[in-house]
Amino acid sequence: SEDEKFNAEDGVRAVTKLINSDNAQFIIGPTSATFMATLDQAERSEVVIASPYAGMVEFDSRANPYTFRTVGPDTFDGLTVAKNLWDQGFKTLSILYENVDSARSTSNWVEDFYTKLGGKVVAKVAFNGGQSSYLPEVRSAFEPKPDMVFLAGSVEPAVPILREWARL
Repeated sequence: SEDEKFNAEDGVRAVTKLINSDNAQFIIGPTSATFMATLDQAERSEVVIASPYAGMVEFDSRANPYTFRTVGPDTFDGLTVAKNLWDQGFKTLSILYENVDSARSTSNWVEDFYTKLGGKVVAKVAFNGGQSSYLPEVRSAFEPKPDMVFLAGSVEPAVPILREWARL
């Protein structure tokens, strides 16, 4: 068991250790950034890597016999979220997303499908994880008074973001 810390650099180190030091034959669990960064490594080492989290569309063109995902592409998430919000009557949307590959990908697809349905994205605000406060980003997302705010990010920043969101 290794912690990829939701970033590709730590993830590649973790996967390399599992393969080279621990003699892993099958690895499950990497998130999008780690998964995408280790596709070639899986094929070279002939170690299977499977991800229940990596929905990045770019995987479709880079898959190999040793890499698998058990989740649909981010296009599915984007369409599902956009249609759900639109069907509930939300006509304006702010998108608050963590500045990492997976959250950017999902957010872009939500925006794409939502605007195609006729909705308007009134703010798109990025944040970096590990901050002590996200209040400026939360305020920027709410400032244009959207009908709904869509949050895409990992659990670690989501907890303080939701607290600050509730305080507003």
